[in-house]
Amino acid sequence: MELFNQRIEKVQSKMQQDGYDYLVLAPSSNMLYFSGMKTSPDERLQLLLIPAAGKPSAVFPEMYKEKAEKVLAGNIPIFAWADQQDPLAVLEKLVQEKDNCRVAVDDTLWSSHLIQIMSVFKGCTFHPASNVVDSLRKYKDAQEIDLLLKAGEVADRVMEK
Repeated sequence: MELFNQRIEKVQSKMQQDGYDYLVLAPSSNMLYFSGMKTSPDERLQLLLIPAAGKPSAVFPEMYKEKAEKVLAGNIPIFAWADQQDPLAVLEKLVQEKDNCRVAVDDTLWSSHLIQIMSVFKGCTFHPASNVVDSLRKYKDAQEIDLLLKAGEVADRVMEK
């Protein structure tokens, strides 16, 4: 969890520097990178909400709650919603600043979900999360370098055969 906390602190610093209030991540490599949580995008709203300051929050359907509890291990609060609930009502409770803010949205977030969350962030402007995230992700941390080295070793063994 320490690795994910460091990554979140770095992105929050970048958000403050660039004037973003929120980073909204969909099920994607970005969500995995910042939380360790990996799911597949579907018709149900799944988000990791990272404010420029403070703790991030995870919004998931109840069907993902058990997995999220294991992966996020109490590090990121989980706000699960049932199928008969409105996930936007859950998100709205988590968003403090809803007017005149800048929101960086995961480039892979389905447009149907983006249209929905725009109603929560009334009066805000929306920008690609890649504006914030890409500059951080291009520099690999020790864990990523180790994984790349291991992948290279596996590829070398395969090519030797």
